[in-house]
Amino acid sequence: MQVNYADANDIMLLLTGGASSGGGDLAALGGAGAAPAASSGGILSVRGTATVDERTNIIIVRDIEEKLEEVRAMLARLDIAVRQVLIEARIVNVSTNYGRDLGIRWGGAGSASTGDNFRYGGSQSATVHEANESVLREIAIQDALIAGDAARIQALQNGTDPSLIESLVSQAIAGVPIPIADVLFPDSLAVDLGVENESATSFSIGYTGNNGLIELELSALESSGNGEVIARPKVTTQDKVTAEIRSGVRIPYQSQAGGTAGGSTTEFEDAVLSLRVTPQITPDGRINMELEIQQDSVAAGSGAIPAINTNQVSTSALVNNGETIVLGGVFREESTTTETKTPFLGDVPYLGRLFKRTENANRRTELLIFITPKIIAEINIR
Repeated sequence: MQVNYADANDIMLLLTGGASSGGGDLAALGGAGAAPAASSGGILSVRGTATVDERTNIIIVRDIEEKLEEVRAMLARLDIAVRQVLIEARIVNVSTNYGRDLGIRWGGAGSASTGDNFRYGGSQSATVHEANESVLREIAIQDALIAGDAARIQALQNGTDPSLIESLVSQAIAGVPIPIADVLFPDSLAVDLGVENESATSFSIGYTGNNGLIELELSALESSGNGEVIARPKVTTQDKVTAEIRSGVRIPYQSQAGGTAGGSTTEFEDAVLSLRVTPQITPDGRINMELEIQQDSVAAGSGAIPAINTNQVSTSALVNNGETIVLGGVFREESTTTETKTPFLGDVPYLGRLFKRTENANRRTELLIFITPKIIAEINIR
C-alpha cells in the first residue's frame, strides 16, 4: 500500500497498536523487518504482520482479507493532504512628536562716560577687555597729539606757509590709528539661555551708546514630526504544524571576560522581527492560532552595549477564514517641561522672562498588531 501524504511509520503505529518496524528492506517480509500485530489496540489480526519501506514510503501488510479491507479503508481516510494556512501579521507603530523651546540671550559691555575706571559687562573677560581698550585708546590719543605737535614744529622750522600748517597737523594726527572699542560675544553675555538648536528662529535688538553696548536676542523653536512604521511578516504552514519566521540583525559588542586572564569577548544581541504561530483549522472552517509576535529595534544612542526596544505579544485567537482582528495595542504619551533660569531673578513676575529658558516636549506612540489567517485552497494535481 502506497502512502502519499502521511508518514508510513505513523500509519504503522496505528496498524500494530504501537509496535513499528523501520527495516526498509522488502526482502525482510515476515522476518526481522516484519512487525506482528499487538495484542490490543491495533487493526491487524493476531496472524497479521506489517513492514515499512522508508525509501518509497510504502507499507506491506499480510493478513486475512477482512483485515486488509479495514486497512485499505483506514488508509483512504487518513492518507489525505493536510490543509495549509497563510498567516499574515501587520505591526503598525505610529509616533507623533511636538516640541517648543523659548529662550533669551542678552548682555553687553561698556565704560562710564565720566571717564573714571568703572566698567560693566557680562563677564570678567568683558570688563577686562573694556579696560584694556580704554587704556589703548588713551595711549593712541597721546601718540596722535605728539605726532601733531611734531608736525607743527617741523612745519615751522621748514618755513611752511602758515595756512597749510593746520592741515599738516591734522594729517599727522589722523595717521595714528585710534582703536575703536568693541564688545566680544559670547564673552559679554550676561544671560545665555538661548535655544540650543541651530535651526531656531531668533530676533535681536540692541542699544549702542558712546561708551557701551547692550544686545538682546530672543530665540524660539517649534518642531513637530509624524512617523509610521509598518512591518508585515507572513508565513505559510500546515494545519497543527508550528511555523516561525525571523528577520533582523545580530549586534556585536565587547564584553569583559571573566577569570584572571582578563581581556574581552565578542557577544551578540538579537534585534529581530519574528512571527511564531501554530494554527488549527476547526471543522467549521475557522482558524484557532497560538501566536507569538515580536518586534525589536536598536535604541538610539545606546552606547557600546546596545539597548533594545522591544514589542511582544503572546496570545491565542480564533479567527474566521480571511478576516482581520486586532490582537492588541499600546498607547503611550509623554509630556515634559524643562525650565532653566537664573536664581531669584527668574522668579520675578514678567521681568523673570529675561532670565529663563523653557522647553516643552510631547511624544505620543501607538502600537497596533493585526493578524489575518487564510486557508489556502487545495491544489489539484493531475
